[in-house]
Amino acid sequence: MARTNNRLILDLVKDATSESNSIVDLTPYFQGRVGDSNATFPMGLTWAGRVKSLTGYNVNFQGTDSQGLAFNITNGAKDSGPGDNFGIGRFTWTFPAQTFQNPGEWSTACFYVTKDSTNEIVSTLNVHLNVFQSDVSMDTLIGSYDNRAEKMLEEFVSYLADKKSDTEKAVAGFQNNFATAFAEYEQIKTLDQSIKDMAEKNQYIGVAQLSQDRLDDQTGAVPTPASYANGGTYLIHHSYTTLAKAGITPGTTVSSSQCDDIVYLRTIVLNGGRVIQYATVTDSDSTWTLTRRNQNTTAWQAWHVVTQF
Repeated sequence: MARTNNRLILDLVKDATSESNSIVDLTPYFQGRVGDSNATFPMGLTWAGRVKSLTGYNVNFQGTDSQGLAFNITNGAKDSGPGDNFGIGRFTWTFPAQTFQNPGEWSTACFYVTKDSTNEIVSTLNVHLNVFQSDVSMDTLIGSYDNRAEKMLEEFVSYLADKKSDTEKAVAGFQNNFATAFAEYEQIKTLDQSIKDMAEKNQYIGVAQLSQDRLDDQTGAVPTPASYANGGTYLIHHSYTTLAKAGITPGTTVSSSQCDDIVYLRTIVLNGGRVIQYATVTDSDSTWTLTRRNQNTTAWQAWHVVTQF
């Protein structure tokens, strides 16, 4: 059972070093259950904190379950889920049927990466894997978003539809209370128009508008704040560009003068025309996180360094 809206990111350098003496716990991201068939969860691999392309590589799994059964699963990584892209190290891992036969903690478990051309093992990542009984009822790991305002609106629209139907029947039948029914009908039409006006003016936030990610064109010019804002509020844009196009000057904006030319941008569009942008800049030794916000609809404020590590 996967925590579907949380991707497990492992680092092929940091998580695999012998000095770390660590085993990555899969429990917050995935918990298997006896009898699961093709159990999946989203994963990602980085290299020393940087994006790692998996083109030309295979991701595999090896382990021993609680009863001593050994498994070796090859080529379980697929570019098939939302946000998956082998070019940036993002994929969906699948445990095939018959993998989870016994409940309990696996005595050993690891993911290992091999080269397509030579089958050489590039890196090994030890993990902790737990399997539940098939009859266990598991609580949802992340509760779904409950927009009470939108539910109330839906209930109100449904109520209006029922009342409108009743009123139209009364009018069609020319009943004695025609005048009262017609007045009610006109009132309902007015309220119905008010609801449409609310939707057109975005005076309420729907579930579909919250936390939507957008993957923009890579290495292109950085749009103006107005371009982001006009695309809709409560969105998160992901893109790549160059230092020059982002307005970041090595040695000035950041302390290093030998930065990698490609910059990762994360742009958050809030309401009221507010747009916040984060940039990740790297060199051979360090990583910088910078932030800025829109100065107006066409210009950005100066970058400020938030963290360096």
